[in-house]
Amino acid sequence: MKLNKIQLFNFRQFKSASFDFASGKAANLTLIHGEMGHGKTALLNAFRWVLHGRNGVKRTLTDSGYIVNSQLAQSVPDAEAKIILSFERYVEGVGNLNVVVERAISAADQNIEQRSAGRLKATITNQTNPAAIIENLDSASAQNFINAILPEGILDILFFDGEGVDKLVSEHNELLVKAVRTILGFNVIEAAVEDLKTAKRHFESRRKQNAGAAHRLKIEEIEQMKADRERHKENANDLKSRISVLQAERTKCEDDLKRYEEVRLLVEKRIELRTRVEEKQKTLGDTQKSLRAFLRKNAFSLLSVRLANEGVRLERIFREKGDFPAPISRDFIQELINKEACICGSSLCVGSATRDKVQAHLEIARDSKFHEAATSVGLALRDLQGKQSENLLELKRLRTKYLSTLGDIREDEEEIASLNLRIGEDLKGVVSKLQDRSYDIGREIAEHERDLREALEVKVPALDSKIERSERELVLLDARQKETLVAGKRIALIEAAIEKLNALIVSATGKLETIMSQSIGAAFSSLSNIEGLAKVDCASSVPGKLDTFLPYIEVRDAENKWVRETGMNKGRQQCLSLSLIKSLVSLAADPARFSDGSLAVFAPQIYPIVIDAPFGVLTEDPALRLAKDLPNFANQVVCLVNHAHYSLVSSEFDRPGSVGRKFYIYHHFSPLGSDAASTKKIGGVDVTVSGPSPGGVPTVFSDIRELSA
Repeated sequence: MKLNKIQLFNFRQFKSASFDFASGKAANLTLIHGEMGHGKTALLNAFRWVLHGRNGVKRTLTDSGYIVNSQLAQSVPDAEAKIILSFERYVEGVGNLNVVVERAISAADQNIEQRSAGRLKATITNQTNPAAIIENLDSASAQNFINAILPEGILDILFFDGEGVDKLVSEHNELLVKAVRTILGFNVIEAAVEDLKTAKRHFESRRKQNAGAAHRLKIEEIEQMKADRERHKENANDLKSRISVLQAERTKCEDDLKRYEEVRLLVEKRIELRTRVEEKQKTLGDTQKSLRAFLRKNAFSLLSVRLANEGVRLERIFREKGDFPAPISRDFIQELINKEACICGSSLCVGSATRDKVQAHLEIARDSKFHEAATSVGLALRDLQGKQSENLLELKRLRTKYLSTLGDIREDEEEIASLNLRIGEDLKGVVSKLQDRSYDIGREIAEHERDLREALEVKVPALDSKIERSERELVLLDARQKETLVAGKRIALIEAAIEKLNALIVSATGKLETIMSQSIGAAFSSLSNIEGLAKVDCASSVPGKLDTFLPYIEVRDAENKWVRETGMNKGRQQCLSLSLIKSLVSLAADPARFSDGSLAVFAPQIYPIVIDAPFGVLTEDPALRLAKDLPNFANQVVCLVNHAHYSLVSSEFDRPGSVGRKFYIYHHFSPLGSDAASTKKIGGVDVTVSGPSPGGVPTVFSDIRELSA
């Protein structure tokens, strides 16, 4: 498929706009520059709407229910919006087809029914054989034709918003599984199988009509046995699917049990810590009591030592100043006074100065009892100082023990708080329920596996034997009637073809995971500079049926082992999604990898890509890598980008030959508003991207203009 041209008339803010697409191997990239609010998202949805009507329009589009230009719809009730998209498609054995798809809707129809698809028509001409009849398809026929080329389910792969594409790789994405099957052609082969089954039923009916009574009876007998065999096979497939579901559920139960086993260990750890905290709190209380008792008993002694030391210091000062006599008893002083003679030989007669001084000292000694204290202070001080050393050691020991125990309690309480967060709410009874469910699942799986073995190893082989024997008998009966013989041969050929196609689908499905992992891995490494392996997880409950298609990234863990990455940021998810899209489109274009050597399962499917804002959440390095690699995503790529993102990757887009055609959206705003004309530098040139509406008309609209080379 190759896009040629798109024309828009009164679609959203586009009154009249059109442009041709770049094509060719050398320059297949069409770049469209558009600022916020100028119509990039509307243009992306123009492709989706013309192909699939309202079902194709993304809900993220502002006022997605309205297609006709809002200002025009208010003033002209019968106004209509119209889009014309022309493209080429090569069909093997037919030639190169030129297709023109036109969809239109009136404002009245839009207002009556928000989900109205509008009027659709498609004109198909054969460019390879101009003499071929031109097909004009309307309504349902035109939509069926489009569905055969671009089903609605693959729009998010081919016409998508880059900033929201990360959701493509979310878990359990059933739409992605369907899109993968569609893009790679599984549905085409399955449809061919159904067509062959229809043809087979036709010839079976004809054979029965031409058969005699005995012949007809044998045919009906074989048909019944085949119906029974198919029923057993379908039952076996259902059992396989059910077993697969149960096994997944059991795995989840076991994972939950492991998680709850961890919870159990955490709870035990919490109990152990709480017990230890209680013991330490008792120790802390005992230590606190010991400290209080010690202080009550020894605080006076400790304080007295300090006071006594201070007293000695003061006494020394007094002695040096001569304010206090030597520490002798007052009785001795009184005796000297009575004898009126001092030991130094001085006279202590009444009226002498020396006697008055000694008498004054005696009065001081009597009032303060200083001399008694002075004579005993030395002994008391030595005793207190001796006890002080012991007391200080004991005080230090008790204090250290108290603080150490308090610190241990705080650490344990912090760990308990952390465990509480990890354990979460009370999980009482959950583990028991999981164990019971795991047991029930095991019992169900055992029963289903027993029924499956019985179906595949007993019932189906028994019917195969009976059918084979009956068909030999039928061949003998067919030989007597030419019409039934021919029909029988055709039926046998159709059955062989169906079996062959089914086998090829099973084979292709089995190869898909390896091929896609290789392809998406190479694409991812070209986009991301962060270490990681991009892979795909594919699963089929029944051979040939793709049930799971989940891209993921592996990274190295602490032990240098590759493990599945969890908690990917949006940028990594976007790179993974873009890698997936590139891989799918390239595989669809080159189905040779799905070949058994004699018959390709899938015919080549060439798809274009239209992407809006692909650089929105990317940092500079992956953005530049994507800009460089974008032309390799498909045979044609249309990229819509605003100026902020364009500036990030302009070094790639401005390289000569990197872009086939460059356009920009010019936005006309109402001259009555407060907007001002805006100029952006695109390709090294200043380009005016918005300005007032012409002629002073108070309308707001956009058109598309091409940048000169």
